[in-house]
Amino acid sequence: MVPLLCGGCAASIPVDVLRDAQFTVESLESVYLLDGTGERPTLVRERRQTRDGPGLLDKLYDEYFAPSLSPDGSQIACLRFRNNSGGGNIDELMPLQSVEVLLVRIADRSEQVVTSIPATERGRVYRVLAPVWSPDGKRIFFAADRRVWVYALGAARPEPVADVPEGFRGGFKVREYLRPSPDGGRLFGLLSRYTRFASYDVIVSIDLASRKLTPLWTGKLSRGSVFEVDRPLSREIDDDVGQALFGSRERPVFAPLASRDGRFYFFDRHEMGLFGRKWIAGYDRVTRKEFEVRTMWRTLFWK
Repeated sequence: MVPLLCGGCAASIPVDVLRDAQFTVESLESVYLLDGTGERPTLVRERRQTRDGPGLLDKLYDEYFAPSLSPDGSQIACLRFRNNSGGGNIDELMPLQSVEVLLVRIADRSEQVVTSIPATERGRVYRVLAPVWSPDGKRIFFAADRRVWVYALGAARPEPVADVPEGFRGGFKVREYLRPSPDGGRLFGLLSRYTRFASYDVIVSIDLASRKLTPLWTGKLSRGSVFEVDRPLSREIDDDVGQALFGSRERPVFAPLASRDGRFYFFDRHEMGLFGRKWIAGYDRVTRKEFEVRTMWRTLFWK
């Protein structure tokens, strides 16, 4: 049995149940397959140096982000940044070559590039929302340059679903992402909207039959930390939207990764400052308890 500690209360989850709860995470620009116990992570795609950059310390890398495990556990959809700069002088950084939406088959590590999005002129603005699977595992959804796309497995190319209105900024970061509704009929998005004076979190819904995009809610999900959603979740956000985008109403998080049976979801936690660390936490919707899965990295100074 695995103990869960939360607010002074303790509960237990059978280890076999946690081992069935598989999901994927990104750590230090590499992709790992994990289960709810946190034991023996499997490296699926590793950050790889492609060549030396123009500066004395600069190098170029292929890097992997935002992985999503298919419902049957056989494939991972993720983003790959091609020839991305790391280290060196900021004035010597090379423009990012492209961002790829990638499918990786776990059994043999074979890969398929679904689409490749060229970098912008500045090379540092990615404007891509990471791929996520439909509940039936037959499609993936992603966004690029304010357009949401769907790719049906085996198809020749992705197809457009809907355009995000001007004023929203799509980009790769934890607070902007897509999630399907439990019945697979809608796609929910958490986006950011910027004005001259303020920024807002915006929840949108896309009906996949009519392909109509509808704003559902605008506000601030976090008044303090960039990593945490304030609790309790606003009552204006419906339960199905809250569960899809934030895991649950009582323990909302950014970018939750749900287990296939729906009992658990997993998410990043951070401890900033001296001797900081990043770890993966889980939440049990049955016992309503949070638990720690695995520390992914530690650092003397928060980077």
